[in-house]
Amino acid sequence: MKLAFVFDGLGCGGIERVGIDYCNALCNAGHEIVVVNLSPQKNEFVHQLDSRIQYHALSFSKLCSPECYVSLTRRPVWGKFAYPLFSTLCGAIDVAIKPLVRYTIPAVDIAIAFSGHFNDLTFVSKGLIRSSKRVAWLHGTISSYAIISEGFPLLYQRFNALVCLGVEGDEEFQAVHTRFKVKKKVIYNPITIGEREIQPDIVSNLKAKFGQFALMVMRLSYPEKDPYTPIRALKILNANLKQKRHLVIVGDGPEKQKLIDFIYKEHMDNYVHLVGQIDNPAPYFAACDFLIHASAAAEGLGNVILEALYFSKPVIATDVRSGPREILGNSRYGILCKVQNPEDMANSIEELITSPELYSTYAKRAPERVADFEPSLIYSQLIGYLNEVMHGAH
Repeated sequence: MKLAFVFDGLGCGGIERVGIDYCNALCNAGHEIVVVNLSPQKNEFVHQLDSRIQYHALSFSKLCSPECYVSLTRRPVWGKFAYPLFSTLCGAIDVAIKPLVRYTIPAVDIAIAFSGHFNDLTFVSKGLIRSSKRVAWLHGTISSYAIISEGFPLLYQRFNALVCLGVEGDEEFQAVHTRFKVKKKVIYNPITIGEREIQPDIVSNLKAKFGQFALMVMRLSYPEKDPYTPIRALKILNANLKQKRHLVIVGDGPEKQKLIDFIYKEHMDNYVHLVGQIDNPAPYFAACDFLIHASAAAEGLGNVILEALYFSKPVIATDVRSGPREILGNSRYGILCKVQNPEDMANSIEELITSPELYSTYAKRAPERVADFEPSLIYSQLIGYLNEVMHGAH
């Protein structure tokens, strides 16, 4: 098959890492892959694409998506007139640029809006890239996106199929959207970090530098990721510990300067370390004591949780609306703590590091959960689903 993956940027983030892994794996399996980047300035991960993959970069803002203005209809009087106006303007833009885009980007069998944002969903659903079928990728559950904006379900109905990362809230969504009939399937993200090189000397150096450290790997973007709660939790914890603990944060993003200022304000600069974006974070997973995954908003699947489990590292995650709970099996495979509650997180960390039996229990259970995300299993499910979408009845 000839497949197009459309992204809202290929910068730092879990969605981008997962998407690149899928593109490279499908390319190695003999499929022809086209990648379209709608935010060309976000290109830090582009070099990780297989050289055989066709890469196209062009700007296409979410402001070109009529559905992102749906919320205007809730405004008093004027909103009901504004939405049709914006919708008409967006439609005119799509018509104007479609010939040029279609001339630039080759036609494919299936176009996949992989980031799941307004711009890539609109780009694919409006046919700006020629394709026989269209698939929307949801990095979470359909209900979690419907809560974010009523515009998402409207967009999904223009697709032949959806890929979701969970089913939580599906019944409630269907009860409200009774006419929604788009085909969907849950496909977990594969754990591919085991394919990355790990140099023992780097792991040893990290352990020597930071000791028994907690790790966070994330895009610095609040409220999707919440480094503030773990920092506050660590401050509480270190006040009661003789051996102070360190937190290493791998990642970059728009929240960086604000986070730096916060770290100094809390007097935690000796214990919290921002190491920036790392192309291969595998040595950090191998070296850390445990992973902290904190968010103040609904999660997708939380790929870094899977990567920690691959290395048999215990996980402490905030119990947001979707994501961590499904992976960790209601605390069977890791510890769930309250959202934006540093005291509860500090208690969870203290329980983990002071109980060798608890630590060992989570470390031993990790391979059991990792088996559900084995790459060959996930790729097989995806190829089967795409074949079904391409050739099945709809």
